[in-house]
Amino acid sequence: MSAPQSGPAADADEEFVRSITELQGALLAYVLCLSPADREAEDIVQRCNIVLWRKRESFAPGTNFKAWAFAVARWEVLAVMKERRGDAWLVFEDEVAELIGDHFAGMPDEVCANFGRSEALRQCLDALPQAHRGLVIERYAEGYSVDECAERNGRSPAGLRVTLHRLRQVLRKCLVEKLENHPR
Repeated sequence: MSAPQSGPAADADEEFVRSITELQGALLAYVLCLSPADREAEDIVQRCNIVLWRKRESFAPGTNFKAWAFAVARWEVLAVMKERRGDAWLVFEDEVAELIGDHFAGMPDEVCANFGRSEALRQCLDALPQAHRGLVIERYAEGYSVDECAERNGRSPAGLRVTLHRLRQVLRKCLVEKLENHPR
């Protein structure tokens, strides 16, 4: 077994890993914008991470890492789309893909980091039965009061409060599991 690597090469690798890690939320957002299938997005991001690591020597320090990573991600989306659909696949024009990439490349890192949490919440909401998801959306996304939601759904306000409390517990548990298992 060889000793751990140290020196400038190890420092560069650590910085590269840090850059990739910080970019995961933005990469996922970008892939979701380009990919027609949400379920493939995380796999595409993982493929992109592998390609980025393999090509790390070709990245020029001091240039825009996000833009470079998004270019790699775009090619990975195209490759997956071609694999899945043969020649019958639709892609964005280069200009549209570049505009989307420029948009995400210009996003502050904090916004990109929060994307993983938003995506996890979306997945947790999607896992709820439709009636429960509708209640959560009415109450918290659309801003209806408990009394208004109860009236709209033919329920008592007290019963709805209990249901919403239980749904918040289910969502909290789901979010914790998703973020612990797939941190962004």
